[in-house]
Amino acid sequence: MPRSPSPLLSVFENHPTHDDAADGTRDREEGFESLRELQISDSSGVPGDPPCRRCIEKNQECILATSRRGGRRIKGQRLGYSRSANDSHQASPSRPINRMHSVPAQEPREPDQHSEWLSSNLGSPLDQQSEDDEEPTGDAVRLKGHFTSSDLLNPSDALDLLAHVADMEPEGHAQTQDAEGDPENSTRMANTSQGVCDYPPVTSGALTLSEASFLIEHYRDNFHIFFPIAYSAVFDSSRILEFIEHEPYLITAILTVATKDDPSWSRAHNACARHMETQISKLIYTGSTTVGAVEALLILAEWAPQPLEENLMIGCGKEDQGSWMLVGVAIRLAYLQNLEQTGLVQRVEGAPDHLSRKRIAWAACYMSDRQVSIRLGKGFWSRGPGPSVNLRAADFPYLQTQKLGNDNLALLFQAHLEITQLFSNAHDILYSSTSHREQLYIGGEYVRYIDDFSSVLRKWKLSWGGLSFIPRVKASLMLSYDFLRLYINAFAFQANLNRIVRRSKKRPSGPLFSELAAAPDARFIYESIDAANSILCTLNSFIDPTEAFKYMPLKFYLYVIYAAVFLFKAIFAGAIKQSEARGVRRAIYETISRLQKTSNNQQGLGQRYASSTNQTFKMAASQSKDLPSSSYFSAFAANYLQQTGRSTYRVLDLAIDSIQATKPITKDSVVHDNAAGPGIAALVLVDRLAADELPQILVTDNVPPMVQAAKDSFTSLPRLEAKVLDSQSLEGISDEHFTHSILNFSVYTLADPVKGVKEIYRTLQPGGLAVISCWKRFGIGELIHAAQAIVRPDLAPLKMPHPEFFEPGVLEKTTIEAGFDSSKFKLVEDSIVVSGPELEDGLKKFMLGDLMRPARAGYSGEEEEKWPEAVDEVLKKEVGSHGGIRFEGWVLLAQK
Repeated sequence: MPRSPSPLLSVFENHPTHDDAADGTRDREEGFESLRELQISDSSGVPGDPPCRRCIEKNQECILATSRRGGRRIKGQRLGYSRSANDSHQASPSRPINRMHSVPAQEPREPDQHSEWLSSNLGSPLDQQSEDDEEPTGDAVRLKGHFTSSDLLNPSDALDLLAHVADMEPEGHAQTQDAEGDPENSTRMANTSQGVCDYPPVTSGALTLSEASFLIEHYRDNFHIFFPIAYSAVFDSSRILEFIEHEPYLITAILTVATKDDPSWSRAHNACARHMETQISKLIYTGSTTVGAVEALLILAEWAPQPLEENLMIGCGKEDQGSWMLVGVAIRLAYLQNLEQTGLVQRVEGAPDHLSRKRIAWAACYMSDRQVSIRLGKGFWSRGPGPSVNLRAADFPYLQTQKLGNDNLALLFQAHLEITQLFSNAHDILYSSTSHREQLYIGGEYVRYIDDFSSVLRKWKLSWGGLSFIPRVKASLMLSYDFLRLYINAFAFQANLNRIVRRSKKRPSGPLFSELAAAPDARFIYESIDAANSILCTLNSFIDPTEAFKYMPLKFYLYVIYAAVFLFKAIFAGAIKQSEARGVRRAIYETISRLQKTSNNQQGLGQRYASSTNQTFKMAASQSKDLPSSSYFSAFAANYLQQTGRSTYRVLDLAIDSIQATKPITKDSVVHDNAAGPGIAALVLVDRLAADELPQILVTDNVPPMVQAAKDSFTSLPRLEAKVLDSQSLEGISDEHFTHSILNFSVYTLADPVKGVKEIYRTLQPGGLAVISCWKRFGIGELIHAAQAIVRPDLAPLKMPHPEFFEPGVLEKTTIEAGFDSSKFKLVEDSIVVSGPELEDGLKKFMLGDLMRPARAGYSGEEEEKWPEAVDEVLKKEVGSHGGIRFEGWVLLAQK
């Protein structure tokens, strides 16, 4: 059952406790003395060594009794086995009893010892994270509301948001690869009496001893430095047979992690993973008295290799749930071995390695429990350090001997311990329960708490930021620091959102932080955004994805995902200005690219989480489907005509004769230039018609800078008016108002094209003419895709809005659905070639400029430098074929 959030309150009744230390010591000393006397009087050889006199007399094999360290045994657990009450003495966990064939400086495996955990329950199963109560609709506006109104308290919430989007793309969950590996599902455990020959990954032929030695060294050099709890002696390749026999759990866990996400080691990984599953099953049923079993489970929880039977192609948070379960089992095993008592033992110079090992294992249990529970929003299971316990680097002597740059792993371990305690305190005070959180949202007391935590966190950074660890380890500490900074300050962000939603009584769909600077706790919101940006910046600028990040534990992947989702939530809520949002999106796309590079395996951790993140941002990057944002067109307004190479102007100009032949435009006409941009259709009419023949023209667009550009262009024309209107809802325009309505290459910009054309039909007079144009061949779009294929062929090409309109018949079908009669249609088809200054100063600059930055999303700096060369290459080929960039367009004339 989950424990109380306070680190000082633990479920003592669930775990065996020690008697008074002094009494226990006396009892043990008496027991040792009795045993020593028995050995001296009974042995015929060296005292304490077999054979004894009694066994010689009875001609029996002499085997000394094993230790009972690690907790009492259950009576009757083995058939026909009984024990007198005098055998109930329990050895202190800090004083090992030497046995034959023991390995120096390690805790030997005890195959005959059984656990009181045989029939115990691990606790309630992991609760499933609640699913969204809203059915996915595919509407990005709805998705935006879902993002802004959903809680984002921890990485698990971020993964829920990604899963909400992934559910809209069910093929993302498809199992596209079959698991490779040995068809045998070996369930044999290593038999210590027969050595390595019965170690299944080796006996199956999936792994050789030399390969195992290499992988263990690989783990030491690349994984161990981020979570240094593995007993360092196992890294001695000359003793691999010894440790396969005595540390089977730890060795198997190391091999499983070292082979994950690398297709070249897939067979070895499958064999190790299956053997690890078998060993975990045995641990659950019988327990273990070896510290190596605890270390193994914690290592698996930290890196969480994907289960063999699940070949998901996207990351959906199952790894963290598995980690939570593994940590829970590790904590139970640790309590069985009384490891929680090691923190109470006073520091002694020259203390044996096994005590340091046990203390590290228990401290790691505490850290892993706090971290994974916080990520999932669950209660804690392990006891935290008491107020009298202050573990320092000196308490971990064998970590002090392991160098890391100019410092050592003991200092790194202490740094992790201290920041974990800050995580724990922040969780207990801010996030301990839903009701407590809601109370803080309403009362506002969280402001003082966030201030206090921020002050302590800055002190932590001052203490540990200056140490001389190797760069990738320092980067991992910075990720932890910035995630805690985000975790603390994001509380204020969520508090503001909750208050706004509570007041509105409905899901918000527009900017919520329109006046962010005026918010009483604005500084915390700014700090949370800065922390999220810092996480992405650290990964994008300081961590090599193939040499460092791929080896980092799962939590760092989830920190990055949480930061990315938080930033998009901030954009949707209006806390990040549109002028800054473009840079944030670029950072996220770069992060996705780096996650993809962490593994060559499509089912690798980085690949799967890059896929889930990319699905979300591709769908949510615009306000509706894949339409360009209003800020994009705002930047486009000033030089729209030049940057389009006058292509939209020229195609409509070619169609004017057909328009005049169908229903002439005269000075008595009332013309609507609809979704006009800066008024391209109006400009064609002004250029083609005599001044005294110009009709009354209304120019409308939903982007204010576009409308202002039209006003600036036609200031001398009193019969031309420009106003901001949504083409899908022409409010204020009466029915049957216009004689002509022109939608010039803007059908793509409508979230619902049929709805937009229905408004044209409504506002058009009977007999009026609708002029609707779209591209048959969008020349500039094809060249952009070709240039993308040169620089990054692995990335999906830039998605065009409503690409269905490039297909014949779609324009006519849409117009019919809006109410027009197909018998009154006339389709005009024309082509143009853009060359000369319109190409060099227009379209080429468009391809190279900021307006086409979305086409370069996810590019590195080096790839950005290749873009101009790619543009020149595709332009040269196009000009060679057509003399310039060729466009082909359809202009549909439909009478009402």
